[in-house]
Amino acid sequence: MGKLATRGLMLDLARGMERQEYYFDLLPWLREWGYNLLHLHLIDDQGCRLVFPSRPELASAGAFDPGQMRRLVAEARRCGIEVIPEIECLGHASLLNALPCFGGGRRRRSSKRPFNALDPEHCATRPLLEGLLRDAAAIFPGGIIHVGLDEVGLSSVARYRTTPKDRLWRVFTEHASWVHDTVRRLGKRPAMWGDHILSCRQMAALFEKDLIVFDWHYRPGVDPESVDFLTSAGFETWGAPATVWWQVRLASGPPVFQNIQEFSGIVRDPKGDGHRQHRLVFVAVPSGCDRLAGCVGGRAVFVGLGTGGVLPKFLRRLLRAGRLLSSAGFGGAPVF
Repeated sequence: MGKLATRGLMLDLARGMERQEYYFDLLPWLREWGYNLLHLHLIDDQGCRLVFPSRPELASAGAFDPGQMRRLVAEARRCGIEVIPEIECLGHASLLNALPCFGGGRRRRSSKRPFNALDPEHCATRPLLEGLLRDAAAIFPGGIIHVGLDEVGLSSVARYRTTPKDRLWRVFTEHASWVHDTVRRLGKRPAMWGDHILSCRQMAALFEKDLIVFDWHYRPGVDPESVDFLTSAGFETWGAPATVWWQVRLASGPPVFQNIQEFSGIVRDPKGDGHRQHRLVFVAVPSGCDRLAGCVGGRAVFVGLGTGGVLPKFLRRLLRAGRLLSSAGFGGAPVF
């Protein structure tokens, strides 16, 4: 991974929170494995794992308070790792929509509307997001705030249910641009997922070019065209393969490894022309590693162990349970 300028790992705290000491224990191993960035997914439909001073009522069980998170960030910095927060600012909004200012009650997914969204025109939406982003800027000293903006289901919002799809992208673009500008006013650089830009490419011309776009594809057969489009549009683009995703929840297999290898090859810029930007973030690595020994029926695979190191506690448990096979190499990424 040494050829990559950014070597990142995303942990999904919102949907899989561990004991807080787990994250402190993990940091030296991330340094050992060659990572220099930790991306924390803090809010989703299922939970919120940071006590935001502006909205403490959002916090779920085990959430970091601001002091605890600052200590984690400081320890990460001592390990040479920058921590960036991700705050969902439009989609994945069931928890936010349950606030009394939006009428309360979580909106469940259905086959007709599998995704959800905040109402970007509701009078409470911008004050809510401004507060959350301001809190994040105060707690995380790094230069980047990730604002989500993936898998947005605007048709789940009452006012947009009859809006033609070819107009919804303009609603999305206006709101996303406001979110980006809010992050900039806080002295930070905005980042977002790239799926909606790729599905409606005319919006790329409407976003400022300091925006970082995370290009995520989880299946094998990764086409470099998406990275090339985003970089040609002027964005700094970070490749985002996944070790787990919604169809691969615990034990990774050959399709996942193939996806990671292909994405790594793309962002390493094998053409050598400098067009691609050598940045990679492994998405959705499970944070429940130390409990796998009790819930995985077969063996798990740990990739990138290296030589001469001491296994962290959660891996020793797997080894004692006979459910760990170690394999050196593969870019230094832990994959289960």
